[in-house]
Amino acid sequence: MEHSKYGPSSSSIWLHCGGAVETPELVEDPGEAAELGTTIHDYVYAYTSSGVAPARPELKEDQEEVFDLNVAKWLEVVEETAMELPDGAQMLTEVRMISEIWPEFGGTSDLLIVGPDFLHVKDLKTGMGPVSAEDNPQLGCYLLLAKEKFPGRERFYGTIVQPQLNYEHTHEFTAAALAELRSTIAERYGSTDRNAGGHCYNCPLLPSCQPAFDKARQVLADSIPALPEPAVDVPPEIAKWKEFIELLPVAEKLDAVGRQAVLGHIQAGGKVEGWKAAAHGSKRVWQNEKKAFETLRHMVSNEADLVDDRILSPPQVEKLFKKLGLEIPEGLIYKPPAKTILAKKSSPKTEVVEADASEFDFFDDP
Repeated sequence: MEHSKYGPSSSSIWLHCGGAVETPELVEDPGEAAELGTTIHDYVYAYTSSGVAPARPELKEDQEEVFDLNVAKWLEVVEETAMELPDGAQMLTEVRMISEIWPEFGGTSDLLIVGPDFLHVKDLKTGMGPVSAEDNPQLGCYLLLAKEKFPGRERFYGTIVQPQLNYEHTHEFTAAALAELRSTIAERYGSTDRNAGGHCYNCPLLPSCQPAFDKARQVLADSIPALPEPAVDVPPEIAKWKEFIELLPVAEKLDAVGRQAVLGHIQAGGKVEGWKAAAHGSKRVWQNEKKAFETLRHMVSNEADLVDDRILSPPQVEKLFKKLGLEIPEGLIYKPPAKTILAKKSSPKTEVVEADASEFDFFDDP
Protein backbone atom coordinates (compact mmCIF):
# COMPACT_ATOMS: atom_id res chain seq x y z
CA MET A 1 0.00 0.00 0.00
CA GLU A 2 1.35 3.44 -0.94
CA HIS A 3 2.54 5.77 1.83
CA SER A 4 3.27 9.50 2.00
CA LYS A 5 6.01 11.19 3.99
CA TYR A 6 3.37 13.18 5.86
CA GLY A 7 0.78 10.46 6.37
CA PRO A 8 -2.22 10.51 8.73
CA SER A 9 -1.07 7.27 10.41
CA SER A 10 2.14 8.93 11.66
CA SER A 11 0.61 12.37 12.26
CA SER A 12 0.74 12.02 16.05
CA ILE A 13 4.54 12.32 15.66
CA TRP A 14 5.20 14.68 12.75
CA LEU A 15 2.53 17.19 13.81
CA HIS A 16 4.79 17.82 16.81
CA CYS A 17 8.23 17.16 15.36
CA GLY A 18 9.21 17.89 11.76
CA GLY A 19 12.56 16.18 12.20
CA ALA A 20 10.88 12.82 12.70
CA VAL A 21 10.10 12.55 8.98
CA GLU A 22 13.04 14.52 7.62
CA THR A 23 15.85 12.59 9.34
CA PRO A 24 16.08 8.93 8.26
CA GLU A 25 18.44 7.94 11.09
CA LEU A 26 16.77 4.82 12.32
CA VAL A 27 14.05 2.45 11.15
CA GLU A 28 13.09 -0.06 13.80
CA ASP A 29 11.63 -3.49 13.23
CA PRO A 30 7.88 -2.83 13.44
CA GLY A 31 7.35 -6.10 15.32
CA GLU A 32 4.96 -8.95 14.73
CA ALA A 33 1.87 -7.06 15.92
CA ALA A 34 2.42 -4.21 13.45
CA GLU A 35 3.21 -6.64 10.63
CA LEU A 36 0.00 -8.55 11.36
CA GLY A 37 -1.92 -5.27 11.29
CA THR A 38 -0.48 -4.51 7.86
CA THR A 39 -1.41 -8.00 6.66
CA ILE A 40 -5.00 -7.52 7.88
CA HIS A 41 -5.30 -4.12 6.18
CA ASP A 42 -3.86 -5.45 2.92
CA TYR A 43 -6.33 -8.36 3.02
CA VAL A 44 -9.44 -6.23 3.61
CA TYR A 45 -8.18 -3.73 1.03
CA ALA A 46 -8.03 -6.50 -1.58
CA TYR A 47 -11.38 -7.88 -0.43
CA THR A 48 -13.32 -4.61 -0.43
CA SER A 49 -11.70 -3.45 -3.68
CA SER A 50 -12.63 -6.57 -5.66
CA GLY A 51 -15.57 -7.97 -3.71
CA VAL A 52 -13.87 -11.36 -3.81
CA ALA A 53 -12.15 -13.02 -0.85
CA PRO A 54 -8.38 -13.22 -1.52
CA ALA A 55 -6.29 -16.26 -0.65
CA ARG A 56 -5.77 -16.47 3.09
CA PRO A 57 -2.22 -15.38 4.02
CA GLU A 58 0.14 -17.67 5.88
CA LEU A 59 -0.17 -16.96 9.59
CA LYS A 60 1.24 -18.25 12.83
CA GLU A 61 -1.19 -20.26 14.90
CA ASP A 62 -1.55 -17.54 17.55
CA GLN A 63 -2.32 -14.93 14.84
CA GLU A 64 -5.22 -16.73 13.18
CA GLU A 65 -7.89 -15.77 15.73
CA VAL A 66 -6.80 -12.10 15.68
CA PHE A 67 -6.81 -12.08 11.88
CA ASP A 68 -10.25 -13.70 11.62
CA LEU A 69 -11.78 -11.40 14.25
CA ASN A 70 -10.52 -8.19 12.65
CA VAL A 71 -11.40 -9.21 9.09
CA ALA A 72 -14.90 -10.41 10.03
CA LYS A 73 -15.69 -7.30 12.08
CA TRP A 74 -14.40 -4.87 9.46
CA LEU A 75 -16.31 -6.55 6.63
CA GLU A 76 -19.39 -6.36 8.87
CA VAL A 77 -18.78 -2.62 9.39
CA VAL A 78 -18.42 -2.11 5.62
CA GLU A 79 -21.63 -4.04 4.92
CA GLU A 80 -23.63 -2.24 7.61
CA THR A 81 -22.36 1.15 6.46
CA ALA A 82 -23.40 0.40 2.89
CA MET A 83 -26.88 -0.64 4.02
CA GLU A 84 -27.38 2.44 6.21
CA LEU A 85 -26.16 5.13 3.81
CA PRO A 86 -28.31 8.28 3.95
CA ASP A 87 -29.95 9.51 0.77
CA GLY A 88 -27.43 11.11 -1.55
CA ALA A 89 -24.40 9.64 0.23
CA GLN A 90 -21.74 7.34 -1.22
CA MET A 91 -19.31 4.97 0.49
CA LEU A 92 -15.68 4.67 -0.62
CA THR A 93 -13.30 2.00 0.70
CA GLU A 94 -9.52 2.26 0.66
CA VAL A 95 -9.61 5.66 -1.03
CA ARG A 96 -6.22 7.25 -1.66
CA MET A 97 -6.16 11.03 -1.13
CA ILE A 98 -3.25 13.41 -1.82
CA SER A 99 -3.32 17.10 -0.98
CA GLU A 100 -2.95 19.53 -3.87
CA ILE A 101 -1.56 22.10 -1.44
CA TRP A 102 1.05 19.83 0.18
CA PRO A 103 1.98 17.05 -2.30
CA GLU A 104 3.73 14.92 0.35
CA PHE A 105 0.67 15.01 2.64
CA GLY A 106 -1.65 12.13 1.85
CA GLY A 107 -3.07 8.84 2.99
CA THR A 108 -5.43 5.96 2.32
CA SER A 109 -8.66 6.01 4.31
CA ASP A 110 -10.06 2.60 5.26
CA LEU A 111 -13.61 3.82 4.70
CA LEU A 112 -15.01 7.22 3.72
CA ILE A 113 -18.66 8.23 3.58
CA VAL A 114 -19.31 11.29 1.42
CA GLY A 115 -22.70 12.77 2.20
CA PRO A 116 -24.49 15.78 0.70
CA ASP A 117 -23.40 17.94 3.65
CA PHE A 118 -21.03 15.73 5.69
CA LEU A 119 -17.88 13.61 5.58
CA HIS A 120 -17.34 10.55 7.79
CA VAL A 121 -14.08 8.60 8.07
CA LYS A 122 -13.94 5.12 9.66
CA ASP A 123 -10.61 3.58 10.60
CA LEU A 124 -9.77 -0.01 11.57
CA LYS A 125 -7.34 -0.50 14.47
CA THR A 126 -6.06 -4.04 14.90
CA GLY A 127 -4.13 -3.60 18.16
CA MET A 128 -5.06 -4.03 21.81
CA GLY A 129 -4.22 -0.49 22.95
CA PRO A 130 -7.41 1.59 23.23
CA VAL A 131 -7.60 4.46 20.73
CA SER A 132 -10.09 7.30 21.07
CA ALA A 133 -11.73 9.04 18.13
CA GLU A 134 -11.95 12.30 20.07
CA ASP A 135 -9.71 14.90 18.41
CA ASN A 136 -7.72 12.00 16.93
CA PRO A 137 -5.07 13.58 14.63
CA GLN A 138 -5.12 10.66 12.18
CA LEU A 139 -8.88 10.95 11.67
CA GLY A 140 -8.53 14.73 11.48
CA CYS A 141 -5.92 14.44 8.71
CA TYR A 142 -8.14 12.07 6.72
CA LEU A 143 -11.03 14.51 7.09
CA LEU A 144 -8.88 17.43 5.89
CA LEU A 145 -7.84 15.42 2.84
CA ALA A 146 -11.46 14.43 2.19
CA LYS A 147 -12.57 18.03 2.70
CA GLU A 148 -10.11 19.12 0.02
CA LYS A 149 -11.23 16.34 -2.34
CA PHE A 150 -14.94 16.80 -1.65
CA PRO A 151 -15.45 20.50 -0.76
CA GLY A 152 -18.65 22.09 0.44
CA ARG A 153 -19.39 19.77 3.39
CA GLU A 154 -20.13 21.33 6.77
CA ARG A 155 -20.16 18.39 9.23
CA PHE A 156 -17.28 16.04 9.91
CA TYR A 157 -17.13 12.72 11.77
CA GLY A 158 -14.47 10.16 12.58
CA THR A 159 -14.91 6.61 13.90
CA ILE A 160 -12.38 4.19 15.39
CA VAL A 161 -13.20 0.46 15.14
CA GLN A 162 -11.20 -1.95 17.37
CA PRO A 163 -12.48 -5.51 16.98
CA GLN A 164 -10.18 -7.01 19.62
CA LEU A 165 -11.65 -4.69 22.23
CA ASN A 166 -15.20 -4.91 20.86
CA TYR A 167 -14.99 -1.13 20.72
CA GLU A 168 -16.34 1.48 18.32
CA HIS A 169 -16.17 5.21 19.02
CA THR A 170 -17.36 8.16 16.91
CA HIS A 171 -16.46 11.81 17.37
CA GLU A 172 -17.70 14.92 15.56
CA PHE A 173 -14.90 17.26 14.51
CA THR A 174 -15.78 20.95 14.43
CA ALA A 175 -14.77 23.12 11.50
CA ALA A 176 -12.68 25.18 13.95
CA ALA A 177 -10.78 22.09 15.14
CA LEU A 178 -9.99 21.08 11.56
CA ALA A 179 -8.88 24.64 10.75
CA GLU A 180 -6.51 24.54 13.71
CA LEU A 181 -5.13 21.18 12.57
CA ARG A 182 -4.64 22.60 9.08
CA SER A 183 -2.61 25.49 10.53
CA THR A 184 -0.40 23.05 12.43
CA ILE A 185 0.23 21.04 9.24
CA ALA A 186 1.24 24.26 7.47
CA GLU A 187 3.75 24.97 10.25
CA ARG A 188 5.23 21.45 10.30
CA TYR A 189 5.27 20.72 6.57
CA GLY A 190 8.90 20.81 5.41
CA SER A 191 10.24 21.54 8.90
CA THR A 192 13.41 19.79 10.05
CA ASP A 193 13.18 21.01 13.66
CA ARG A 194 13.10 18.36 16.36
CA ASN A 195 10.80 19.01 19.29
CA ALA A 196 10.65 16.79 22.35
CA GLY A 197 7.45 15.84 24.16
CA GLY A 198 5.00 13.05 24.86
CA HIS A 199 4.83 12.28 21.14
CA CYS A 200 8.42 10.93 21.32
CA TYR A 201 7.20 7.71 22.93
CA ASN A 202 6.21 6.07 19.64
CA CYS A 203 8.86 7.69 17.45
CA PRO A 204 11.34 5.26 15.80
CA LEU A 205 14.07 7.94 16.10
CA LEU A 206 13.80 8.16 19.88
CA PRO A 207 16.90 6.07 20.78
CA SER A 208 19.14 8.44 18.83
CA CYS A 209 17.30 11.73 19.42
CA GLN A 210 19.40 14.13 21.50
CA PRO A 211 16.62 16.78 21.98
CA ALA A 212 14.35 14.09 23.45
CA PHE A 213 17.10 12.90 25.79
CA ASP A 214 17.97 16.45 26.87
CA LYS A 215 14.33 17.30 27.53
CA ALA A 216 13.76 14.16 29.60
CA ARG A 217 16.94 14.77 31.60
CA GLN A 218 15.97 18.39 32.22
CA VAL A 219 12.56 17.36 33.60
CA LEU A 220 14.19 14.73 35.81
CA ALA A 221 16.91 17.11 36.99
CA ASP A 222 14.34 19.74 37.93
CA SER A 223 12.41 17.17 39.96
CA ILE A 224 15.23 15.34 41.75
CA PRO A 225 17.41 17.07 44.39
CA ALA A 226 20.57 15.02 43.83
CA LEU A 227 21.77 13.71 40.49
CA PRO A 228 24.07 10.67 40.25
CA GLU A 229 27.79 11.34 40.36
CA PRO A 230 29.42 11.75 36.92
CA ALA A 231 30.74 8.50 35.50
CA VAL A 232 34.51 8.05 35.61
CA ASP A 233 36.51 6.43 32.80
CA VAL A 234 33.36 5.73 30.77
CA PRO A 235 32.81 6.92 27.18
CA PRO A 236 30.51 9.98 27.11
CA GLU A 237 27.78 8.17 25.19
CA ILE A 238 27.69 5.41 27.82
CA ALA A 239 27.95 7.89 30.69
CA LYS A 240 24.75 9.65 29.65
CA TRP A 241 22.82 6.38 29.55
CA LYS A 242 24.29 5.34 32.93
CA GLU A 243 23.00 8.58 34.42
CA PHE A 244 19.61 8.16 32.81
CA ILE A 245 18.96 4.60 33.95
CA GLU A 246 20.01 5.57 37.48
CA LEU A 247 17.45 8.39 37.41
CA LEU A 248 14.68 6.26 35.94
CA PRO A 249 13.62 4.39 39.13
CA VAL A 250 13.27 7.73 40.90
CA ALA A 251 11.24 9.12 38.00
CA GLU A 252 8.92 6.10 38.15
CA LYS A 253 8.18 6.83 41.81
CA LEU A 254 7.63 10.51 41.05
CA ASP A 255 5.16 9.51 38.31
CA ALA A 256 2.56 8.45 40.87
CA VAL A 257 3.11 11.65 42.83
CA GLY A 258 2.75 13.74 39.70
CA ARG A 259 -0.41 11.91 38.62
CA GLN A 260 -1.98 12.52 42.02
CA ALA A 261 -1.13 16.22 41.87
CA VAL A 262 -2.54 16.65 38.33
CA LEU A 263 -5.65 14.58 39.08
CA GLY A 264 -6.30 16.55 42.27
CA HIS A 265 -6.04 19.81 40.33
CA ILE A 266 -8.54 18.59 37.73
CA GLN A 267 -10.96 17.30 40.36
CA ALA A 268 -10.78 20.65 42.12
CA GLY A 269 -12.08 22.29 38.93
CA GLY A 270 -8.81 23.10 37.20
CA LYS A 271 -7.84 22.23 33.64
CA VAL A 272 -4.70 20.55 32.33
CA GLU A 273 -4.34 20.48 28.55
CA GLY A 274 -4.35 16.95 27.18
CA TRP A 275 -5.49 15.27 30.42
CA LYS A 276 -8.74 14.45 32.20
CA ALA A 277 -10.15 12.65 35.24
CA ALA A 278 -11.51 9.35 33.96
CA ALA A 279 -13.47 6.37 35.23
CA HIS A 280 -11.39 3.22 35.41
CA GLY A 281 -13.83 0.34 35.01
CA SER A 282 -13.34 -2.63 37.27
CA LYS A 283 -13.60 -6.22 36.11
CA ARG A 284 -16.79 -8.15 36.65
CA VAL A 285 -16.61 -10.70 39.46
CA TRP A 286 -18.92 -13.33 40.91
CA GLN A 287 -21.27 -12.18 43.67
CA ASN A 288 -20.51 -15.48 45.37
CA GLU A 289 -18.00 -17.73 43.62
CA LYS A 290 -19.18 -20.93 45.31
CA LYS A 291 -22.84 -20.20 44.54
CA ALA A 292 -21.97 -19.33 40.93
CA PHE A 293 -20.19 -22.65 40.44
CA GLU A 294 -23.01 -24.66 42.04
CA THR A 295 -25.56 -22.87 39.84
CA LEU A 296 -23.67 -23.18 36.56
CA ARG A 297 -22.16 -26.66 36.89
CA HIS A 298 -25.54 -28.28 36.20
CA MET A 299 -25.92 -26.30 32.97
CA VAL A 300 -22.89 -27.77 31.18
CA SER A 301 -22.14 -31.37 30.27
CA ASN A 302 -18.59 -31.23 31.59
CA GLU A 303 -18.12 -29.14 34.73
CA ALA A 304 -14.33 -29.22 34.18
CA ASP A 305 -14.93 -26.67 31.41
CA LEU A 306 -15.92 -24.17 34.11
CA VAL A 307 -12.81 -24.41 36.26
CA ASP A 308 -9.09 -23.97 36.07
CA ASP A 309 -7.86 -23.98 39.65
CA ARG A 310 -11.03 -22.02 40.42
CA ILE A 311 -14.17 -21.11 38.52
CA LEU A 312 -13.42 -19.14 35.36
CA SER A 313 -14.01 -15.38 35.32
CA PRO A 314 -17.42 -14.04 34.20
CA PRO A 315 -16.13 -13.00 30.72
CA GLN A 316 -14.57 -16.45 30.23
CA VAL A 317 -17.79 -18.20 31.25
CA GLU A 318 -19.82 -15.88 29.00
CA LYS A 319 -17.60 -16.90 26.09
CA LEU A 320 -18.06 -20.58 26.98
CA PHE A 321 -21.83 -20.24 27.36
CA LYS A 322 -22.08 -18.38 24.04
CA LYS A 323 -20.53 -21.42 22.34
CA LEU A 324 -22.95 -23.71 24.17
CA GLY A 325 -25.98 -21.52 23.45
CA LEU A 326 -26.58 -20.87 27.17
CA GLU A 327 -27.24 -17.73 29.22
CA ILE A 328 -25.85 -17.02 32.68
CA PRO A 329 -28.69 -16.60 35.21
CA GLU A 330 -29.15 -13.10 36.60
CA GLY A 331 -27.72 -12.15 39.98
CA LEU A 332 -24.47 -14.09 39.76
CA ILE A 333 -22.21 -11.32 38.39
CA TYR A 334 -21.20 -8.13 40.14
CA LYS A 335 -19.19 -5.19 38.76
CA PRO A 336 -17.61 -3.01 41.47
CA PRO A 337 -17.87 0.78 41.07
CA ALA A 338 -15.28 2.39 38.80
CA LYS A 339 -12.39 4.30 40.34
CA THR A 340 -11.12 7.70 39.23
CA ILE A 341 -7.74 7.91 37.53
CA LEU A 342 -5.74 10.43 35.54
CA ALA A 343 -6.00 9.66 31.83
CA LYS A 344 -4.85 11.26 28.62
CA LYS A 345 -7.50 13.36 26.93
CA SER A 346 -7.26 11.08 23.89
CA SER A 347 -8.06 7.99 25.97
CA PRO A 348 -11.46 6.37 25.30
CA LYS A 349 -12.03 6.09 29.05
CA THR A 350 -15.15 7.89 30.23
CA GLU A 351 -14.44 11.36 31.59
CA VAL A 352 -15.47 12.08 35.17
CA VAL A 353 -16.77 15.60 35.57
CA GLU A 354 -17.42 15.45 39.31
CA ALA A 355 -15.65 12.91 41.48
CA ASP A 356 -14.77 12.24 45.09
CA ALA A 357 -11.12 13.16 45.58
CA SER A 358 -10.74 10.34 48.12
CA GLU A 359 -11.14 7.80 45.31
CA PHE A 360 -7.67 8.41 43.83
CA ASP A 361 -6.10 5.40 42.17
CA PHE A 362 -3.32 5.35 39.65
CA PHE A 363 -2.65 3.12 36.68
CA ASP A 364 -0.49 3.51 33.59
CA ASP A 365 -2.71 4.84 30.82
CA PRO A 366 -2.27 3.33 27.31
